[in-house]
Formats: sequence, structure tokens, C-alpha cells
Amino acid sequence: MTVYRKTAPEDDALRMVFSINGAATYQLRPGDRYNFALGAGSYELGYQMGMGNCSDPVQIDAGGNYVFKLGSGCAIVLESQ
Repeated sequence: MTVYRKTAPEDDALRMVFSINGAATYQLRPGDRYNFALGAGSYELGYQMGMGNCSDPVQIDAGGNYVFKLGSGCAIVLESQ
């Protein structure tokens, strides 16, 4: 699984911390990618950027190669699986 940060230029100075099930996992700078493995199941993916917290429930199936884009305005977008 991969998440990557694609935020608007005005948000580049803000710190983005990616989380899984509410636990801070990785800090992403503009353009950064984070690759990791999750077993099949239900998860809450999210991020904190500036004063905002965003999250979205996702269902992960075995054998999928998921790519999520994390963007400005609480965007957590599945791009491929």
C-alpha cells in the first residue's frame, strides 16, 4: 500500500502526519510517498495538517496494491487498488 502527499502549494509549509486507526504513523512533506503493508481488513486512514484532522474508513482486500492520494481540504482519494 502507498500513500502520497499532493497538496496545494499554499499548504506546502504545513506539517502533515499520516495516521492508521488514529495512531500517528509517518510525517509526509510535499511530494513524499510512504509505502507500507496492511493485512486485509477495515481501517481508518487519516492525516493531520495544520489545525485540521481528516479521516476516512477503508476496506483493504488481500492481494491489493492500494494507492491513496492525501490532498488539501481533507481529501483521501483511492487512485488504484
